Amino acid sequence: MDCSDLASSSRVRSVSLNSCQSLYRDREQLFKLTLRTRDELAKSLQSIFQREPALAEAIGLDPQVTVKAPGQAAGGGNAKPAIDFEVSSLKRRELVGPDGQKLPQVVVTLTQSIPMQVSGSAAPMPFRGGCTLIVDLKSPQTESPQIRYAIFKRVNSPSRQEQTRHNLAAAINQQGMDAYLAPVNNPFALLHRITSGQSS
Repeated sequence: MDCSDLASSSRVRSVSLNSCQSLYRDREQLFKLTLRTRDELAKSLQSIFQREPALAEAIGLDPQVTVKAPGQAAGGGNAKPAIDFEVSSLKRRELVGPDGQKLPQVVVTLTQSIPMQVSGSAAPMPFRGGCTLIVDLKSPQTESPQIRYAIFKRVNSPSRQEQTRHNLAAAINQQGMDAYLAPVNNPFALLHRITSGQSS
């Protein structure tokens, strides 16, 4: 799998410099920097996936899950739709080799979500997938970034969808589980729902 273009993304490469602990010891500053870098990395990867959708599929994403531009009708326009994904996690770590050499890495998690109908649920439930990439920013063999591992669970896997649908349907049929599975934006509202259900 030739992922050198993805691994060499300027945003992936810059993580080792921009999030250096000696430069950013303040946690709030590091947090804001990570969010900004995640957004910039998502834009950079989006550009790469637009050129090479097969690369997105090779690392576990589904190029058919796309973002519809505001006001765009289904099938309208000549622009290629953007792949819908999120850089949900971006972490820097440093390994130490047998000879004491430092091996900087970046761990990137890309996620996708599609609606899935589940028996017993009035509304569609989110079905998630994606991949985790472990990128060597600098290795003894090469000076350029390389993807060491790509661990993925495809969002378009029929077997995963069926197993998840079965598990959710079984959980919904269990008394009291609907309070946990129902979509609630406010965790305190969820707590009150569970408490009131127990007291009735």
